[in-house]
Amino acid sequence: MPDRLESPERVLAANQGENYCADCLGQAAGFTLEEQVISLAKLMRGAYRKSDDRVVEKGVCAVCGRTELIVRSTGSTRSR
Repeated sequence: MPDRLESPERVLAANQGENYCADCLGQAAGFTLEEQVISLAKLMRGAYRKSDDRVVEKGVCAVCGRTELIVRSTGSTRSR
């Protein structure tokens, strides 16, 4: 699984501030299997919520325009 996570990380880093739903982030990262997108959605709900440079919340996806759980890179670490 770690090899698959490099592409979504690069997509988020290259597009700081852009909201991505799991489907669109998976497509941008080159994922082709539904299982990969499901794993990415689980990652968004788990590890990304704990990351200092990620925001996970309900919002509008910049790619498809749907309102659902999105993730975006803030490019900086938050103070806790």
